[in-house]
Amino acid sequence: MYFFIVADVNLMAAYRCASVMADPDSDRDSGMAESDSDCDSGMTESDSDRDSGMDESDSDRDSGIVESDSDEYDSEVELEIATAYVQLCIEYVQKYYMKRPMCTSILSGRSYVIEVLEGNPQVCYDIFRMEKAIFIHLCNELKRLHLLEEDTGWVSVEESVGTVLYIVGHNADYRVTANRFQHSLETIQRRFRRTLRAIHALGCIIIRPDVDAAELPQSLRENGKYYPWFEVCFDFSFFSS
Repeated sequence: MYFFIVADVNLMAAYRCASVMADPDSDRDSGMAESDSDCDSGMTESDSDRDSGMDESDSDRDSGIVESDSDEYDSEVELEIATAYVQLCIEYVQKYYMKRPMCTSILSGRSYVIEVLEGNPQVCYDIFRMEKAIFIHLCNELKRLHLLEEDTGWVSVEESVGTVLYIVGHNADYRVTANRFQHSLETIQRRFRRTLRAIHALGCIIIRPDVDAAELPQSLRENGKYYPWFEVCFDFSFFSS
């Protein structure tokens, strides 16, 4: 009986010793496994951080390149706009503030008409297509009937009539006439219209049918060039009334 008791005690002691020896090995193995796991996790996290850092670096570099290109494009656009604006300002100043006179001839329009009238009569006829005496008489009639007023100190009646005859007689352009009489285009056009209306009004006063005439003159009826105009438009009832 005593033998079996001692044997059981020895077995229990051996089991306890084996258990104690097994626990350090298990703890050591578990510690090694945890250390390896931590090392692998650290390496994985390090690789992930490194890759993430590289991606962020590439992204920042690309973003910087895009921003640089955008800034350069904006600068070029602003430079083009500023250049165009400055060019417009220069053209405006040159056109409206730095005007160069056009009518710089010593011989003004008034002086030109006086020179023609006081010169050779043939010159007056060649320039105005009218003889000197008729030209002066026409101007005097326009003044007497107050059909054409003279611009004080600017454009005389003789110059206005000379302008109209110069344009009509030579089919001259307004710009050529303006350069010849040393006036602006606006002045030439205005005086041309006024003088033409005045001559038309004078024509209505002067050109009137003869109250004693009963028919067209024989010379006109035999004239093949002018008679067709009077054949249709001439009203003989006017003379009978």
